[in-house]
Amino acid sequence: MKALMLFGSKARHDSEPGSDIDLLAIYDGEKIKSIFHGTVHLFLYPEEILLDKMNQGDLFALHLKEESIVLNGNEVAQKIFSKFKYKNSYDYDISVAVFLASEILMSYHGLKNKKIANKKLAWCLRTVIIATSAGKREPIFAKKKLSSYIKIPNLTSHDMEILINIKNFSIPLPDRYLDKFNVFFKYFDFIKKDYSKLLNESIVINTMRDLHRINNDNDNYNLWCNK
Repeated sequence: MKALMLFGSKARHDSEPGSDIDLLAIYDGEKIKSIFHGTVHLFLYPEEILLDKMNQGDLFALHLKEESIVLNGNEVAQKIFSKFKYKNSYDYDISVAVFLASEILMSYHGLKNKKIANKKLAWCLRTVIIATSAGKREPIFAKKKLSSYIKIPNLTSHDMEILINIKNFSIPLPDRYLDKFNVFFKYFDFIKKDYSKLLNESIVINTMRDLHRINNDNDNYNLWCNK
């Protein structure tokens, strides 16, 4: 192990009871691996992959650079962090998140596993806000700051905080919250979308496949793939 760092809410000191402990270790392997034990999540990253993410301006890489606490191997970690370069634009990151959320919302009532759907909706919302802040070179990740960063008509900061917290819900969401998600994502319709490219994004394909598999709904998944 070359370095070990703590990231996420524990590193920001804004965690809640039951929050995960997220750790990332840089190691000599060739693939990204993850180990889960209770609320402790350990992610193993090869140095070259993390360096590549830094060079590409990846949002997760930015999060590590800005907020992680290095527990071991500080020299290695700081060398990697120093390679971070912002993208010229984060519009495509936003369009991926908006597109995925829209696909989930359109089929939400027919999905059996609401826990995964809710978690992905919250992820999409957070990604849009983080990408917007990164585009302005003022990256934010904490929930309180995220909830008040973008002013959208008919959505209060309290509404936004609830939507961010939806990731912890495993029950079906009332329509009023689905409506709020729709209001949020439609606010970003002005961003150009390359639908043929978005349909082939791995996170879109994997999420929709997983949601339909849980439903044993292969026919609808095949129809979705043929859009």
